Amino acid sequence: MFRSIAIVIFLLGLCACQDAAQNSAPAPVTASASAEEQPAQTPQDSLVHRLEHPAEALPIWRAHAAQRPTLVLFSQDPFLLPIPEKLEREALELIRSAPPVNIADRAAPGRPDPLFFPSMSVRLALQAGFFRELIWIIPSTHEPDQLELTTLQQQLTGAGLLGKNEGQSLHAVSRGFAGTVDGSPFRIVHPEQMPELEGPVITHFDLSFFGGLYRNEVKTPIHELVREILLQVRGKRWDTFTTTLTAGNRSGRVPLELRFLAERLAFWLNNPAQLDAPLPAPWQEHAQALYLATFLETERVADKLTNLCVEHPHEAPFHFDRYRALRAVKQGGQALEALERAVSLDPVYALEYLPLAATARNAGRLDKALQMQKLAEETLPNDPLIRMRRIGLLLELEQLSPLRDIAQQLSRLPWSKTYYPAKKDQLFSLSKITKNDLKSFAFQK
Repeated sequence: MFRSIAIVIFLLGLCACQDAAQNSAPAPVTASASAEEQPAQTPQDSLVHRLEHPAEALPIWRAHAAQRPTLVLFSQDPFLLPIPEKLEREALELIRSAPPVNIADRAAPGRPDPLFFPSMSVRLALQAGFFRELIWIIPSTHEPDQLELTTLQQQLTGAGLLGKNEGQSLHAVSRGFAGTVDGSPFRIVHPEQMPELEGPVITHFDLSFFGGLYRNEVKTPIHELVREILLQVRGKRWDTFTTTLTAGNRSGRVPLELRFLAERLAFWLNNPAQLDAPLPAPWQEHAQALYLATFLETERVADKLTNLCVEHPHEAPFHFDRYRALRAVKQGGQALEALERAVSLDPVYALEYLPLAATARNAGRLDKALQMQKLAEETLPNDPLIRMRRIGLLLELEQLSPLRDIAQQLSRLPWSKTYYPAKKDQLFSLSKITKNDLKSFAFQK
């Protein structure tokens, strides 16, 4: 019995990054303040709002709800996961009237008692009446005529993103597929078939959209890929009231190596005329480093990124990519220093410590794995699901006293009975573990 409980707890911890269980002289910019400490952005006059996850966009969308705009969503995830029925009323009241910081807080990644998850944000917005229509631009690499209605229906209903009736409402139209979601018109559109639109529009970009289209710097150079999409959007001349964009790294949808796109995308969206200009010099240097990495020119990549970090010491993405380059040339100590610098500039990069901990564990270096795990926890202290990962490592190390302590601490948190119904009991059981329990516990490596 205890063995099964412990395995469940550890495996749940491995899902820590999921939503359910972001002028004339252009220069690259990155977030320099702690993503853990930044308040949610409030509606303002800025054309583009850079956020971490779509729940933070809800108050910005709400500010324009009276105009009943169309939401044009560029994302791999449509954020249409239904909210549990018993929480729906409270969630709708929250997003319709609560201060922005309260909305973001109730859906914060890793929260033990979320009211809803970021992946439910668009459905909630439709239920709240923020939009008159949803147009989802999907990151398909196939030709438009290769998209099959039956496959889409099966995928969306199978993933729980559309109900049975919503899935059946989908039908082929001249540009994509159309149906309804919660009574609102809904279209699924290939990037090559962006529609002409009348009336107010809000656009939302999630970096997962570009991640879904990106292959490598030879086949799909990332800057040119983004530029091509934004040129298509610019050419549509939609009456865009505002744009929100999310990095998506905390959900696990977007790899950290694409995080740099958030600020560059925001720059181009705020300065669409710059889409016709050459890349700023630092961006060009970065693009060249990415290109060389495709051909495993590891030494040259490391040198180029080292120079970029010297010239632009406050650019977290440059330090993060330098970390990756230094790892590739087996300079582990310097690589960790580069990662530490990236994390100091943008704490979300601390998510990288989690795969490092897993790599160390798989290599049998449990003490090193625990060190990487603790670095992630220290930088992102408000995520108990990240802290949960430590339990599996402590079990393997047979460090029962600290294991009991952390399990007891976590068991005291207000775990949601809806989303995590067994979590509190599981953690309480682990807080009582003894050496006798370990005798029958064979940890699966």
